[in-house]
Amino acid sequence: LAGKDWGEYKGAAWYLATIPANAVDGKYLLKFGSVSGRCWVYIDGETKKSHGNDRQPFTVDFTSEKKPDEQITIVVRVQAKNGKGGLVGPCNLVTTRELAGETLLTVALGNHARGKIDDALNMYDEFLRNHPDSPRKAEISGYRIAIYAVKGDLENLEANKPQKPSMAYLYRLAGLY
Repeated sequence: LAGKDWGEYKGAAWYLATIPANAVDGKYLLKFGSVSGRCWVYIDGETKKSHGNDRQPFTVDFTSEKKPDEQITIVVRVQAKNGKGGLVGPCNLVTTRELAGETLLTVALGNHARGKIDDALNMYDEFLRNHPDSPRKAEISGYRIAIYAVKGDLENLEANKPQKPSMAYLYRLAGLY
């Protein structure tokens, strides 16, 4: 349904998602970036949260509803009063593991910015070990390569060649920097 022009349609928009029974245990949050219209979130048929038409981010915590070996059904209803409405910002399911990874990454980036490059490098490595399939893997690999370049660590630069080398990387390899 995303991206389809519904013209002058006025009414409710429904969104459905399920979390499989074999999903990881931990905290479950549904994070909404923005909703245009009144919004209701149902977890397994029960109203979990309603939200007004303020286009502000909000989060629904449904950790207590996740039982081991049981599927969860999430339904979101959005009702716009006038004109277009619906989920107009991102809507993401976040688990404890992802929250911990993002916290670790935030601290690593802060250390990197403050010049604590050894601490940042250790945290980047830990993040990649714990989140090997992260969509931010290429970004983090780039940060690691930048640290190796600054430190003059040619062995690690050679072992972690970037797909698109930066100028700092090329200068360091050429001995010009």
